[in-house]
Amino acid sequence: LRDQDQALITGVNRDEPLALSAVVHKICQELPNCESDSRVKAVIDYFADSLGPACAKFNGADSDNAFVALLAIGNMGRMRGGVNSLVQCANNQRLQIVYRAFALHSLRRFSNFSTTDKHQLSNLLLDESQDAEVRIAAFQALARHGFSNPSMLRDYIRQLLDRTRRPSGSDVCLHSPKKPEGPGRSHHVPDSTERQDRHRAEEAKPP
Repeated sequence: LRDQDQALITGVNRDEPLALSAVVHKICQELPNCESDSRVKAVIDYFADSLGPACAKFNGADSDNAFVALLAIGNMGRMRGGVNSLVQCANNQRLQIVYRAFALHSLRRFSNFSTTDKHQLSNLLLDESQDAEVRIAAFQALARHGFSNPSMLRDYIRQLLDRTRRPSGSDVCLHSPKKPEGPGRSHHVPDSTERQDRHRAEEAKPP
């Protein structure tokens, strides 16, 4: 990137990075092979690097920049590594649930889901160990692009009906004054920081 381009997309100010990502989206709508342009590729690579593998940078000092990068990726409808990169974010048990779900919401402008992409999202959708918000986000992504297997939707509805007949883990935890112990538990009582992050992600969702 040129110096002025680098200055444009760094920092926690959302306006400039999101404006740049919108320009990239428009360019890629007009040019199917837009990523062959070195300038477009540099922007895509920058935002991917700002997230890190499986959105790992949400857990570091650069979490604000990572959040802006995820918004920008949603605007562009493109990500280095494609849909799989954001599915990895959703599967990252070290991330707060709000970020895992929002990674899937960022697929809203992605196009041409492959059969493999749909299969990965279907696995998230039908995995009862996943948090409900992640599964709902996977369902919404699949609803935009079609299910890889017509029976998937029927299976999911059947599972939802089964869950209504028994108390869920999230219901128990929400009424329990004690947080679950141990790493990797998907159901928990959100603390004030996570509630703020969840509110921030909700505000950033497209209408």
